[in-house]
Amino acid sequence: LSVVELLQGADGEVMDLWNGLRLSYTESRGHPLLLREIAERESMPPENVLVMNPEEGVFLTLKALLDASDHVIVLSPCYQSLYEIPKSIGCEVTRWYLKKEGGEWRLDLRFLEESIRENTRLLVVNFPHNPTGFTPSREQMDEIAELSARHGFFVFSDEMYRGLELSTATLPSASSYIRRSASLGGLSKACGLPGLRIGWVSSHDSWLLNRIATLKDYTSICASAPSEILAIAALRRYDELTGRCRGIVRGNLELARTFFKERDGLF
Repeated sequence: LSVVELLQGADGEVMDLWNGLRLSYTESRGHPLLLREIAERESMPPENVLVMNPEEGVFLTLKALLDASDHVIVLSPCYQSLYEIPKSIGCEVTRWYLKKEGGEWRLDLRFLEESIRENTRLLVVNFPHNPTGFTPSREQMDEIAELSARHGFFVFSDEMYRGLELSTATLPSASSYIRRSASLGGLSKACGLPGLRIGWVSSHDSWLLNRIATLKDYTSICASAPSEILAIAALRRYDELTGRCRGIVRGNLELARTFFKERDGLF
């Protein structure tokens, strides 16, 4: 999406912010209006949200949570940093792979439960899943929440593709209903705005958010001032922008199906 396209649908308040913008430092935790828009989307209070670059959110959350003695379970396959950062800290990592049965992807929750150890500190999940597109049921997520409560491990939920679901309903953000959890969200995928570099971490754990905010003082310090205003504009048109991106995905899916069907002797 271009800046012109994004601002064409912006309301008067956003345009006043944009036209009056000065390129100074911004609030470290995020512009108050942006925090409010994200919080409404995530069903969280604004004080439970931190704005940052999406990859920064991965890096800082894992750095805040983990020590070398910890065991981490990571839903796989996945974005590389979700397992490489724990490994770089010195953690032992168990990869929890999706299974395919009868042409459908599924979670092996029994494997998850059997993989939990006394020193299991963290479970990393990624829904809607990259690269399969799999989204679990709410009942399956409730089972994960119950395991977290029973065994005391934290859940980090990468939700960068949330809003692009094609065949299932969008789940609530994990941080809104799993007590010991943090969720990563952002505008790169579902809104088609990766160039903004705007994402967020949400959690009910104030210690974790404060720890991440402290670490952020040594990385980006604060977000880009223009990006924050453009992000407010995007979130106020969220349903429209995600609908546009889902249309692109559907069109590309049909192109892919046609391509592979015509070459089924090769693939």
